[in-house]
Amino acid sequence: MPVQLFQWHGESFSIPPRATQLLVGQYCANQAYVLDDMHLGMQFHCEVDLPKLQCWLELGAGEMQRSTSPGVQKPHTILQTLEADLARSQRTADRIYARWAQGLAR
Repeated sequence: MPVQLFQWHGESFSIPPRATQLLVGQYCANQAYVLDDMHLGMQFHCEVDLPKLQCWLELGAGEMQRSTSPGVQKPHTILQTLEADLARSQRTADRIYARWAQGLAR
């Protein structure tokens, strides 16, 4: 099920050898991976809260507007569904970090 997560970048990365891809995205294929059942790498910010996102929108507005990358969200687009997207994003963060913590406890 697709979830709107917060990011605005045109870069991507390759996952390390032996890593398992966890999440994919429309514009950046490798969004998250796990290595050795304990090392978690993510390209997005599911943990972001409203104050931090508002700061990012303010500080990065010019860069976001100038970008031609389809993977870069525009501030006005983010604001249209901000409340619902933040809630889903934080629920996703809760699930990801809870699962990750279980692996660390082994």
